[in-house]
Amino acid sequence: MESSKKYNWKSGSFKRKVKQREEELLKKFLGVDQDTNNSESAPGPSNRPHPIDVSRLQDTLDNEGEERRDESDSESEDGYYSPDVDSSSDVDSSSDVDSSPDVDSSPDVDSSFIEETVSVPQSVVLDPVAVRESIRTWAVESRVSQRQLRRLLYNLHNPIPSLPLDPRTLLRTPMHQVTLFEIEGGSYWHHGLEICLRYAFHFLDTPRTISLNINVDGMQVFNSGKKQMWPILGNVYEEPDLAVFVVGVFYGLEKPRRVQSFLDRFTDEYFKLMESGCTINGHRLTVKHRAFIFDSPARSFCKGVVSFNATCGCIKCLAERRKHPESGVITYQVEEAALRTDAAFRTLKAYVGHHQEGPVSVAGYVQAHTVESPLMRLNVDMIHSFVTSDLLHLFHHGVMNYFLIDFVKGKRGRSKWQQAQVDSLDSRIEKVVLPCECNRQIQPLSSLAHWKGTEFASFLNYAGVVLLKKFIPTNDLRLLKYLHVAVKICSTNMYRNHLHLARNYFKKFVEGYYNATKTIASNIHLLTHVVDEVERFGPLPTISTYPFENCLGQLKRKIQSGRHPLQQLANRIQEKALCQNVIPPTVVYPVLKTPNRRNRSQYFIIKLASNFTLKGAVKADKWFLSSHKKVIAMHFATDGNIVHGCELHNTEPFYEDLEDLTVDLDVFKVDSLREFGSLRTYTRDDIFCKLVAIPLDDGFVFFPLVSTLGWRG
Repeated sequence: MESSKKYNWKSGSFKRKVKQREEELLKKFLGVDQDTNNSESAPGPSNRPHPIDVSRLQDTLDNEGEERRDESDSESEDGYYSPDVDSSSDVDSSSDVDSSPDVDSSPDVDSSFIEETVSVPQSVVLDPVAVRESIRTWAVESRVSQRQLRRLLYNLHNPIPSLPLDPRTLLRTPMHQVTLFEIEGGSYWHHGLEICLRYAFHFLDTPRTISLNINVDGMQVFNSGKKQMWPILGNVYEEPDLAVFVVGVFYGLEKPRRVQSFLDRFTDEYFKLMESGCTINGHRLTVKHRAFIFDSPARSFCKGVVSFNATCGCIKCLAERRKHPESGVITYQVEEAALRTDAAFRTLKAYVGHHQEGPVSVAGYVQAHTVESPLMRLNVDMIHSFVTSDLLHLFHHGVMNYFLIDFVKGKRGRSKWQQAQVDSLDSRIEKVVLPCECNRQIQPLSSLAHWKGTEFASFLNYAGVVLLKKFIPTNDLRLLKYLHVAVKICSTNMYRNHLHLARNYFKKFVEGYYNATKTIASNIHLLTHVVDEVERFGPLPTISTYPFENCLGQLKRKIQSGRHPLQQLANRIQEKALCQNVIPPTVVYPVLKTPNRRNRSQYFIIKLASNFTLKGAVKADKWFLSSHKKVIAMHFATDGNIVHGCELHNTEPFYEDLEDLTVDLDVFKVDSLREFGSLRTYTRDDIFCKLVAIPLDDGFVFFPLVSTLGWRG
């Protein structure tokens, strides 16, 4: 006899619908053919492979929103949370807890949540270990709330009894209290550099030498409020696919007041690793320092020097900011200045006005003293180790932003664009469609204040020199081309033999900008040091803060409530670190996708590398440059990694008005897209790079996509 099910839920049709849909998915996912109106129906057969992929449940679970995690301090013998321990014990005020009244803090699931579970046919054999690891990885990467994860575990506990009922046991959330150090201005949590390296290289099977990039930056924790976090981040130069790791985090109402208390623990550990390395799986991991990659405020704070807008603010040379005799504006000098040296910097006396002066109490009296950074204890060059040629802050949000603001707002002696000019330029920008490798399309110029770094990058590398041709004076357009060419040469090893040309173009840009505006800001002055750093470290993308800025956004999203945010972040970071023990599957390129329905042997998409995809049916992603420097339009790809395409005729070089241009930058223009050759085949070795097509009034200009230059390695 059939009877309708009764759900003991809180009032509200939304929650009932979500619960009903969740149970239907679970039953379908586990292969249970059960009538929703019959509570004792026999489960049906299932041919679904196991372990199960719980990621298919994410869309349904996310409908209830991101609910805050509740963390109680019930401790088990193995040091992690256990569902068999009573959670009514005392809770330490510094633990990672959530005071939300809507979330039950007990690890046991109340029957009011779910009244029945699902079952699996006895003939189906599940791998408990694989299922547990799959669910744990999915929950950490998808930031699933503990309330949602608890419901899932309760439903799966009947078919898989080895699964814990408490999500904290599954995630292996550390039970021990998070150790925080109270320092001036806030609290500091030190994760540990060696711990991060051990997690990252747990698979080490041979001795290795690695070099580290270190980053420090501040971020606002919440959209409303003054709370800040200053993480110490790092990555491995030789392993660009490894995620950025977190060494330590400061949390407070302001940035750390003293650099010594902020960096002391990190510096001591880094010094020991640089001296003796560490042993993993019986193999030695040698650690070397490569670069400190900071933005300007963090650089001056961690190094203990004055700000970039001070009289002696340049950390690379002795150039000073002076008052212009005509305009009265404070500007950096145009003339070249002597470079600073590590030996002179360490004396703390050679460079007067360059080091910070901080208060210190001596015999009860407050006196000024020179700030000595803890980083000086490391065996690094205090001048060259601090990078200033950051793509994000120096070029994109710096020079390119300055250049556009001069005309949009009429600053620094420029003629302001009229609204009709801005509207005309916006209409041209709307026609620009960037390839799929670019994360963002360019917004209209009227939204310049909201542009992201990648939009400034696309404008500098591709669109700017084409779209601004009729909107700025000829001399300014020439300056923009100088900057565009110099940045392109410094962004890849393909043109490393022409760095002298980039140095010359940077110098011409600085001089021309000074002649036009009568001022040189810090970002403009630092262009004179770019080539030196490229010669020392390599292409500009390898010394960029973009990976670290992406990590800051991920860290901010890990904090789900305002109660003990630093403890929350510490637990989430440690949970994430445990998931790194699973080695991701290796993708073998090229990969063919989207077969033609009429001819199954043809594919419209071929992925040649992780950052190189050609799409024959998408206009912005079909263009590539052959090894013979011909512009090719892809039509389709076939087995054997063969690309079929047609050559575009009547192309000609784009840079014809730049003197001293002795390198072929592979930029072409064409009057129309109508004259093509016959269909030909191209192998992997015939493809040089992908092209970006920027529309002109009377044709197109094709630029090499910078990230695909040298894609074959």
